[in-house]
Amino acid sequence: MRILIAAVAVAMLAGCMALKMNEARHSGLRKPAKFPANLGRKTMRVFFLLLMMISGYTFAGCDSIGDSDQRAYCKAKEGRGSCGSINDRDLRYACNAETNGGSCNSIDDRDQRYLCNARTNNGSCGSIDDRDLRAQCDALKH
Repeated sequence: MRILIAAVAVAMLAGCMALKMNEARHSGLRKPAKFPANLGRKTMRVFFLLLMMISGYTFAGCDSIGDSDQRAYCKAKEGRGSCGSINDRDLRYACNAETNGGSCNSIDDRDQRYLCNARTNNGSCGSIDDRDLRAQCDALKH
């Protein structure tokens, strides 16, 4: 997202510079620039194409996930879907807890339940036995 914002800012700056150069050429008060007259338009086109490429990657997010349950979970977290279509019971409960204020207590897997509680209720990561999940939980806390 930061790249997208930076690209928009650069494109806007380039557009402003092109407008200023065009004003200078036609105002008679300043010397015209010594570079091609259509440089501003070319620059804007390049930045526009760059912006289009970046925005395509930015919005690909959830749709590029192969697992249908994980894709539905991702879309629900983004606010573009619901948790109801998730087949994995624990993931569906975690999704409901994280997006709709549901409870994590129905999650069968103990480590996933602790992770869910840490995400939603400011619970502790210390009780998670799985090293990778505990590291993920700790990363969320900081």
